[in-house]
Amino acid sequence: MVIKIDRIAESFVRRPVKFKGTTSSGEGKLYIASKNEKARIDKFFNSFQSGNKYRFDRQNFLEYLFSVEFEYTYNIFHQYNDADRAYWEAAVKTIRGLKDFYFDAGLFEDTSRLYIENNARDNIFYKYFREYVLPDITKVEIEDDGVKSDEFIFKIFLKSDLRARVEIAESEPGDLDSFDFNRIVYGAPGTGKSYKIEADSRLFGNNRLRVTFYPDYSYAKFVGSYKPSTYYKQNVGSSADKSLYFDSKSSTHENSAIRSEPVIDYVFTPGPFLQALLQSLKAPEPFLLMIEEINRANAASVFGEIFQLLDRTDGKSSYTVTLSNEAMLYLQDQLIGTDVDIAMEFFSRITFISGLL
Repeated sequence: MVIKIDRIAESFVRRPVKFKGTTSSGEGKLYIASKNEKARIDKFFNSFQSGNKYRFDRQNFLEYLFSVEFEYTYNIFHQYNDADRAYWEAAVKTIRGLKDFYFDAGLFEDTSRLYIENNARDNIFYKYFREYVLPDITKVEIEDDGVKSDEFIFKIFLKSDLRARVEIAESEPGDLDSFDFNRIVYGAPGTGKSYKIEADSRLFGNNRLRVTFYPDYSYAKFVGSYKPSTYYKQNVGSSADKSLYFDSKSSTHENSAIRSEPVIDYVFTPGPFLQALLQSLKAPEPFLLMIEEINRANAASVFGEIFQLLDRTDGKSSYTVTLSNEAMLYLQDQLIGTDVDIAMEFFSRITFISGLL
């Protein structure tokens, strides 16, 4: 048997994660059921006898925090008093280092409802559960240990129905003009995010690129950076100025008896963002960049100044940014012979779709 709490109310959580402008500290009682279900609740919790033990699960708590990382960072569904990236990082660090996940609990009743109550201030329920769970978008499941009949485990999850609250079209868009420039598909694992993205992306034909973020993903990988590249040198004369260089062993001088010597050089290698940008600038059609698992990486660090470009008016970026000299020189070199003015066309035809856990 499992007790399910479909939504954590704002009145329960503490001030840092309350909606912006709310100053109260919260009531500290977790609603679990209506009063007409008291017999079921008493049976499940052994009438809250004194020998009961209540705890959270470390791994579940951490998985929950990672599932709401993007909400902490960008406040998509709600604005909060203090819930931001720094607060999230502190929460993860705290839960990782926490030793005691047990707490005391009792039943509180009012005229129509039942609550889990904890009045102590030195345990995980008061200090961290109420401090870190985000209201309205979080649900709780309470299950018995399975082995110990007097031990109950509290698990927290991002609500699986959030996908319905994101402004996405549930049917195939009719044309590119109706396709959102920036789209975030937000939902729990297994709710069909990748399937939805793949179905919609077919509208772009071959003008699409997919990339997957992961914890070590970086700005250098997303935008581009200098990387080592191997060339092959062949001396065709007695002096050094008669050397030929090839980018592969197969592209060698016609005299195969001349020995090839590998030489390491550094060249600018574009990441998915510059690849998508370049293709969108060269072609008249819009280009789609799909980012899977965007919340697995530090999105703010990966995007860097590019994040400003997501704020658009009629598809055009409202703000300008300055990329590195290396990136701009690479773009200019690739666009030689075209009529593209980077200053005028920069980022005007890329559509973003991001998939989140």
